[in-house]
Amino acid sequence: MSKHFVTKKFFPLLTSHLFSSVSDSFMRMLFLFMATYRLTKAGTGFVISGIILYALAFFAGSTIAGQFADKFSKKRFLILFQAATFI
Repeated sequence: MSKHFVTKKFFPLLTSHLFSSVSDSFMRMLFLFMATYRLTKAGTGFVISGIILYALAFFAGSTIAGQFADKFSKKRFLILFQAATFI
């Protein structure tokens, strides 16, 4: 592992971001499974529409995230994002 990842300044930020991402992904997948289960009773058209809308959110989010990554400092953005998650 690189020495930059285990410095006293960066390692706590890295671990908090990791745990935040894991919990966010878990909750998102739990919601998706619950919604899919309920929509299967209504018909397959709703399930397919929901999956497509779910995927489109990631495509739209990735373009915005790419613009932020080019424009702002990554360290500053991570600190502001982690501070915003506590609010």
